[in-house]
This record gives sequence, structure tokens and C-alpha cells, in this order.
Amino acid sequence: MKNKNNLPINQILLGDAGERLTEFQDNSIDLICCDPPYGLGFMAKDWDKSVVSVNIWKECFRVLKDGGFAFVMSAPRQDVFSQTVIRLSKAGFNIRLTSIFWTFASGFPKPLNISKAVDKLKGVARKGISRKSAGTKGQIFKLGRVYERNIEPVTTEAKALAGSFGGFQPKPALEIIIVAMKPLSEIRFADQALKNGKGITWLDDCRIPIKKGDEPRGGYGDEVIGFGPFDNKAGAKWKKSPSAHLGRFPANLLVSDDVLNEGKIASNGKSKLPDKESFSRYFDLDAWAIKNGINTFPFLICPKPSPAERNNGCEELKRNFHPTVKPIRLMSYLITLGSRPGDLVLDPFVGSGTTCIAAKILNRNYIGIEREQEYYRIAIKRLKAFTKTEQERQ
Repeated sequence: MKNKNNLPINQILLGDAGERLTEFQDNSIDLICCDPPYGLGFMAKDWDKSVVSVNIWKECFRVLKDGGFAFVMSAPRQDVFSQTVIRLSKAGFNIRLTSIFWTFASGFPKPLNISKAVDKLKGVARKGISRKSAGTKGQIFKLGRVYERNIEPVTTEAKALAGSFGGFQPKPALEIIIVAMKPLSEIRFADQALKNGKGITWLDDCRIPIKKGDEPRGGYGDEVIGFGPFDNKAGAKWKKSPSAHLGRFPANLLVSDDVLNEGKIASNGKSKLPDKESFSRYFDLDAWAIKNGINTFPFLICPKPSPAERNNGCEELKRNFHPTVKPIRLMSYLITLGSRPGDLVLDPFVGSGTTCIAAKILNRNYIGIEREQEYYRIAIKRLKAFTKTEQERQ
């Protein structure tokens, strides 16, 4: 389907983003929401060897409407994160904004074990578990490799370096969403909003729900999460404002997996919540998704995409083998934050199609672009499977 600007609405296109975007009209896209190559060389993939070029970001800038936002996923590694921000700035984007940090518990460590490497350099083989014996109790599997437990160093040098790892590669527990905006064409935000509905984010739609009995107890900032200003008169208390039912005001942190749960009981020895108190509730992406019905399709509730979510529609391909699939609920949150129903969302690096699925769920139009043919096929099949499921539910 194409619209008056001759854009391929609600389609996923095969090809290089820089080339395909030249076919688009200026100022035709409402929101860019994407998970581009991180530049890590992840799993030795050619497409992930470098961050996106300035020229491609310039094309994204050109097609985005004045005041429109771009939400760009990035690894937290400082070289690739900083380069992505710099290149967005060189392309013309306003990057004087706050990033969003998405944190989760399901990352796995990948550093080089120095003690083990030293034994290998010395030509000494450690006794371990072979791949042929995979499946025995106590082994862990990640990306097809067996991580060995309790394998002791052999040489004296290796023993001295036991417990050390190369460089600094901690367990990944967060990814960054860079927030960039095409500069306003009008003088003020209000003028831009009146002209084309841009320059704004829909923060009320992204408030984190508050459970009954979990109302804030006072303190700086409560006014913006639904409680009125403090009256300095003696004995005065915080008062609920009409917006209290909307939930907690969005922060620059999104939490999956309840990772901020300290397991503490309230100071009075009792908890106001059904279970132990958790700081996660202030930033809970999962709670937001459930409240907004982003779990009404046949996918499991899971911070990283579950096998059911990843592989839905990919039965002919055996599985969705894209290595960096993002959860639908995360892309749904970002699309809700930066657009309205009927808007056009672009993902120039659509991968296995998550952004397009999220846009469809939220009644947005979409365009996805994918360079790698194997991932393009996965994206088409996943989107088709979701469309079929959606039709069956109606």
C-alpha cells in the first residue's frame, strides 16, 4: 500500500537503508524507532562491525518530520555509544536530550578467562567437559557453547591469575536508547505541536501504574507523579491531585525482570505491597506493558524475547536465528512515547521485524528496511504470523 507521498506503507523492504531511504519524500516520517548495528562485531557478524554512517543518519534526518524523534538502541560500550551520538549530531539531530536506560537480568558474561588463556599459551590442556557430553547436570549453554564449571588451573602462572579476566567486560545488564530529535521548524514547542504534532513526547501514556496501597509517601518530586504540592503549614499532608490515577511519571530508566528488587520489608515491619517492596515498581516496563495490553497476543511475559515470541511464524525456518531480537514490549513503549495512532513509524534496520509488529499492535503505520536477506525473510514471516493471529482473535 502507498499513500499520497508514494511511500510503501505497512511494508518491510529488502535493501540497504541508505539506498532505500533516498526513495522517500522529505518530512514524511513521524517517528524513527530502531535497533541499528552496534559496531561490536557481535558473533563475528559482518553487519555489526561498525556503527551506522553519518550519511545514513542524514537520510533518516531528511525523511523525519520537523520536531520528530528518533529512538536509537545502542550498546553501553563507550566507544560505540559515543560514536553513535556524535554521528547523529553530525547528521543534524538535536542530541541535547536524555537517553533512556533499559535494564534487565538476563545478560550473560563474555570476558576472556586469563588463567585459562595462560594454561592454553603454555600448551597445557585442562580437564573439562567435552561438547559430546553436553546435557549432563550442572552445565550451562549459551549460543551453542558449553561453559565449564569448576575447572581448576594447571600451571603455576595460571594459578596466580585465577579469577582475573581480560580488560573490563562485566555482565551486561542494560542497553541504552539514545533520544534524538529533528530540530523544530517553529520557535516554540507549542507552535510546533500545533503545526504538525511534533516536538513532543506522550509522557502520560507511558506512566508506570501504581498499585493500590503503594502511593508515594511524600518527598521531592511526588507532585509530578500524581500528588499535589506540599503545604508548609504544621501538620499538613501531601494531597492527591486529579492526575494521581495516571501513575508514576516516566523516568529515564526502564526495568525488566524486577532487577531492582532488594527483597526488603518496609521499615514498619510490614509491606504495603502484596509481596516484598521493590524499587523496580518505580520504573517497571513489564507493569506498563500489562496495563496497556501488550501481552494480549500469544507471547510469553519475558524481559528478553521468549522463544515463543522470537520464533512465532518461523516454523518453516526452524527458528528465528537473529542474535539481537528486542522485546515487543520495549519497542511498544518507545512507539507509544513518540507517536500517535495512525502515525508512520520507520525502522531502517528492522532485523527480525519487532518494531513493525509493535507498530501494528498500537495501530500505527510502519515501514521497515532490512539489508540481510535471511533476516528479511524472518521479519516477513513473523509479521505475517502476528497478522494471522490478530485476525483470528477478531
